[in-house]
Amino acid sequence: MEQDILLQRYRRDRRKLLEFLLSSGLIEEVRSPSGSTSLTDADFDKLSADFILHCIKSGGGVVDVSEASKMYYTESAHPIMIHSRLGDMYFLTSNPDVAGSPPRRVPPSTIVSSSNHASSSKPDSFKMNGVETYGDDYGLKHKAEAAALRAPLGDSGIPSLGLPSLKTGLSDDDLRESAYELLLASVFTSGVEMFPVEDRKKEKNSKFLSRLKSKREKPQSQPQLSERHAELIDTIRAQMQISEAMNACIWRNMVQLAARRTCGQIDLTQISLELLIGIFRSDFSNEKSYIQWKSRQVNILEELLYFSAKLPETERLLIQSCLAKIRDTKEWDVAMSPAQRVEVISSIRQVASKVFFQQGKFGLQSETYYWHAAYHLNIRLYEKLLNGVFDILDEGQLIEEAGAMLSLIKLTWSSLGITDKLHNALYGWALVQQFVHTDEDTLLEHAVLQFQRVALGLTINYKTITYILKPVRFRKVMALASAIGLLTTDDCAEIKLTVNTSGQKIKYHVERSVEAAIGRVANIILESKEKIHPLALLANQLRLVAEREFNIFFPVFRQWSPESMVISVQKLHQFYGERLIPFLKGASSLSEDVRSVLSAAYTLDHELGRLYTSALEEQKAKHSLRPYLDHYQIEKVSGPIILDWVIGQHAHILEWTGRALELEDWEPLSFHQRQAASIVEVFRILEETVDQLFGMNLPLDITHLQALLSIVFHTLDGYLQRVLNQLVEKNHLYPSAPPLTRYTETAIPLIKKRLNEYKVIDDNVLDRLKELTMPKLCIRLNTLQYIQKQVGQLEDGIRKSWAVVRPSLDQTQAEIEPVEILESDSLTHHEAVDELFATTFSIIRDTAKDIGEKICDLIGARVVFWDLRDAFLFHLYRGDVESTRLENFLPNFDTVLDNVCGLIVDTVRDLVVLSIYKASLEGFVWVLLDGGPCRAFSDSDIILMEEDLLSLKEFFIADGEGLQRSLVEQEAKFAERILHIFSLQTETVIQMLMSASELISMGLDSNKPGHTSMGDAHTLIRVLCHKKDREASKFLKVQYQLPMSSDYDDSPLGDSTSRSPLMSDVLKRSASIRWNKKGQSSFKSVKKKIQGATNDIRNVAR
Repeated sequence: MEQDILLQRYRRDRRKLLEFLLSSGLIEEVRSPSGSTSLTDADFDKLSADFILHCIKSGGGVVDVSEASKMYYTESAHPIMIHSRLGDMYFLTSNPDVAGSPPRRVPPSTIVSSSNHASSSKPDSFKMNGVETYGDDYGLKHKAEAAALRAPLGDSGIPSLGLPSLKTGLSDDDLRESAYELLLASVFTSGVEMFPVEDRKKEKNSKFLSRLKSKREKPQSQPQLSERHAELIDTIRAQMQISEAMNACIWRNMVQLAARRTCGQIDLTQISLELLIGIFRSDFSNEKSYIQWKSRQVNILEELLYFSAKLPETERLLIQSCLAKIRDTKEWDVAMSPAQRVEVISSIRQVASKVFFQQGKFGLQSETYYWHAAYHLNIRLYEKLLNGVFDILDEGQLIEEAGAMLSLIKLTWSSLGITDKLHNALYGWALVQQFVHTDEDTLLEHAVLQFQRVALGLTINYKTITYILKPVRFRKVMALASAIGLLTTDDCAEIKLTVNTSGQKIKYHVERSVEAAIGRVANIILESKEKIHPLALLANQLRLVAEREFNIFFPVFRQWSPESMVISVQKLHQFYGERLIPFLKGASSLSEDVRSVLSAAYTLDHELGRLYTSALEEQKAKHSLRPYLDHYQIEKVSGPIILDWVIGQHAHILEWTGRALELEDWEPLSFHQRQAASIVEVFRILEETVDQLFGMNLPLDITHLQALLSIVFHTLDGYLQRVLNQLVEKNHLYPSAPPLTRYTETAIPLIKKRLNEYKVIDDNVLDRLKELTMPKLCIRLNTLQYIQKQVGQLEDGIRKSWAVVRPSLDQTQAEIEPVEILESDSLTHHEAVDELFATTFSIIRDTAKDIGEKICDLIGARVVFWDLRDAFLFHLYRGDVESTRLENFLPNFDTVLDNVCGLIVDTVRDLVVLSIYKASLEGFVWVLLDGGPCRAFSDSDIILMEEDLLSLKEFFIADGEGLQRSLVEQEAKFAERILHIFSLQTETVIQMLMSASELISMGLDSNKPGHTSMGDAHTLIRVLCHKKDREASKFLKVQYQLPMSSDYDDSPLGDSTSRSPLMSDVLKRSASIRWNKKGQSSFKSVKKKIQGATNDIRNVAR
């Protein structure tokens, strides 16, 4: 109703526009065919508004009414266009709702086949031990073409019925329209009740029709069917997309045909001839539609009479001549008179009548010649009628009137030769096709029920069907197969449908279906645009096919044929192996193509083997078939190639690591990442190498693992050794030991000797010391800590990756070797792997730990004996203890500790602080024992120094926030014992020295060379040298002739850090004093003097 209102409004507005233009004075003259200048007789609805506007714009002002009408009819043959800036818009000349939704199906693909391919339908008989040579497409093109020939698919994507092709090339639209004409003729000739109606005042429509129907054309007064049948016919018309105008023409002529017939069957030739004589050019809106309609009618006649019927040659020529006249538009519609056209139609009708009454082939009741001669056309027309039951707006649903429509369609059985059984089969097939398009389960259920009504033994010329319809509905599809049977004969022969689902027939079906699946995969590979090797793509696609076979089809098939999955796997495995083996023979290096193909092939081989084993377990009949597949032996090809690749990576990574260290400036990576940038890059490239190796998805053995761990070890060990080589020995930082003197107060020599004789540091050592600043040492220590952490993560990652790879290797070997042998070998293998991991990563951890400890010692020694040498070491207790107390120097330590703790990571903070604490104790003991002539301590000074030592310990304990008290106390024991010796009486110290000297003379001195302890002669004599006591000075003068301390000037040099002591005899952190070689040689004479003095004292005592 709304459409009619809009149309009336459009026509009214258009008329007003034309009236305005023609009466506005812009038109100077109006010309009409009759010569009149008046517009009263003009039909404004048949004048072109664009033509009139063009006349006005051209300035002529003359309008020719005939030209305006001609332009109107020309424009009406094309959609109305509106040109705007937003784009061109057009209006349809027909109602889109009546036409229905556009097709959802893709057009059919054209398959080009060659005769040599079609001549053979046997599967490839190639075996793995006889490999063919394929071209660049690896035989995929041949496979795709062969599969296409075996199972040609229609435009629906599923196998067609295999009917002979139509010689005249009738389209689907032609068949649909002809099917409707046949239905309408059958209704009118079947005796359905009819009555005349002047005007249908009220038209009741179904719910479906209310959405589709157009009311643009007014109903004409003519004989009508009963209201119920009329509504159903109108619904069928809309479903089959027949316009109301065309329907009216067909209706009119079929009523006339039914009125003239008194008995007998109706056939297609009678319908076409009746329509050709009763429908004219004026019944169509444009010339194109008329020509298409007429061509369809001629093609129907030609298909039936010329190509299908067996006629004498004279009659064939007559039919050919008459049809040619009808096709010729100028001759049929212009030159020939109505009488001549009737004569042509009569000639064709006479021949058609003879054909109609020829004897049928099967001798059935009511059988006509067309039943078997034109069965290929009849079946197609009946399919179009059956498709009308599917809602064109929702193709997955049946219309509400489907049952009534099917009853009405049965009226065409006598014309098309359809029986009840054939109807059930074709209707079931139509339901299957629609199910494939829409994926609607209810359609498949209807199809199963429909096919269950089909009698056995139905013969159809039908090509091999594969079970590719909808895998997710496969159980229902198999239920359908159970209802209609399975295909049992060769491709090109007629196929009988039988319910006998024996294992042998299922096996045949599976083999053909796998062949078809392989063909589709080959076609996918040929059409693929991916830049991947075809064999890699092929392996991936075949793996998907195998998985679908096992997960979807095999659970259903195994109830009929348990070996179906084994068959599928064997065919897929053989097909790919035939193409892979030549490729393997040519693989020599790990290129991108080789890597992708080997990886995909290995995955496919592994997956097929798994599915094969699982299928055998399901089958529970391993004795009947080989228990394992003949694997592709990819590891034999990939093993050496992968090893060469790993070796190449080894050299590359070592070279890159060395370059990274050369560029390293030992600055922190960031505030939160305080390690060096070079080590982060080293681990990145190692992790990439690990990921690449295990990401290849190829079989690996312990040789590859060993090569990989060798890369890890040599890379990290080389990095650590270069870090170690950049360090210096801490003995370069210690001052030289001063000569031994005895304390004196009164002697004032005129010329004093310079005490410190320094040796110039080697330039190489000095340059390294300048580079080894405190911040850079801290970054090195952070880097070593980062190595300790990342090594553990790297080891875990490699172990996990190896654990993932190893089970697949064990499974492959288990298919070849006995279980009892595998168990012992597996144990040995796991032990070897664990030992390999332990050896590699333990050495790296130990090396990093040792270098870290050395750096910690170097940091402590540098702080105390290098950076704080002038500020702390050379001024502590110099001249006067009370004025140079330790508390004066603790702020320097506090500043250093703050700086160091801001540079190092938290995990090594206590280690570095402990190292500085040990070095400060070493410095404290060095001041007590090797302080030189300027330092001499009285008994009262010892009390102050004990207090200073206590302050030093509390400083590093830091009220519980620093080092642990127990650790601090343990490290300070040696310094406390030295202070204790200083607090003893001089006679006691001398007696201890005599006892120690006696042991030396007896060769029982347990003190190791280069070391000192609390009770050895070296320590005791130095204590006597630094005691501010006359008795001690006298003893040293008498027994050892040591010079007086006042004879030496030991004031520090201006640049004490530019030179290093000759040798160091400072205590080490192990709580023992380590003397240098020079100190050891000088003390040989001291030992002799001590021994001589001891003997003299003993003689006096006697």
